[in-house]
Amino acid sequence: MAALLVLWGASGFATDKLILGKGSSKFGFQDAPAWLMASALVCGAALLVLAALPGSWRATNSTAALHWVLVRVGWRLLGAAVVSQVYVALAR
Repeated sequence: MAALLVLWGASGFATDKLILGKGSSKFGFQDAPAWLMASALVCGAALLVLAALPGSWRATNSTAALHWVLVRVGWRLLGAAVVSQVYVALAR
């Protein structure tokens, strides 16, 4: 799952476009919002990797701090991507 999220994020970086959803319920990001959303996907992938670590590694303070940072940065990147995409769509 983490590898798929990284590949999906990398495709967003490469194409400068990221599409969420399928069919008629698609929501797309372009340009800077796509970069922000791709970065949020990479944070999510890193969280999945941290969750897969053995229990003795997850109990350390450094991984707990990294988990805390990745959650906050990921949510902020997600919010920034949505807000900036809505702003770009309204400004056109």
